[in-house]
Amino acid sequence: MSMVSLLLLCSAAWAQPDSTANAVYLELGGNAIVYSLNAERRLHPNLAISTGFGSAGFYEPTTEGRFGWALNPWRVHGLLGRGAHHLEATLGVTWGLARGDMNQPGTPTNFWVLNATSGVGYRYQPNDGGLVVRAMFTPHYGGERFSPLGAALQPWAGVSVGWAW
Repeated sequence: MSMVSLLLLCSAAWAQPDSTANAVYLELGGNAIVYSLNAERRLHPNLAISTGFGSAGFYEPTTEGRFGWALNPWRVHGLLGRGAHHLEATLGVTWGLARGDMNQPGTPTNFWVLNATSGVGYRYQPNDGGLVVRAMFTPHYGGERFSPLGAALQPWAGVSVGWAW
């Protein structure tokens, strides 16, 4: 949390009043693990909020187990930089519903997912709108039950392409 606070405090002098207020982007990887479609709103030239939706499903042929989820990431974005190039830091949560029978094929279980998320990376977004490109390191913090790598801290990354106006 201190990273975002520091970015916001330091970036106040770099604020650009003509920055665009809205953006949509498709993120591969990132906070929804496989993909998400996101909508973002700028509250200040260096502060934004976003939400999105992503889903995925997997099949394990050895055990004939299946696993799928629908996830909803919510984030706060701090941006530092001038012009179209920014350092971006995010904090948020990803929640959703998962269903799987990987442990006992044929006996599916539903459960809620809630992971804390963060991110740091590069963002290209011109002040007058247009193309948005993001490349982020997006670790997840959560229980082992919803861990792609089987650990409470999961390093992850994502890339995004979208449009701002």
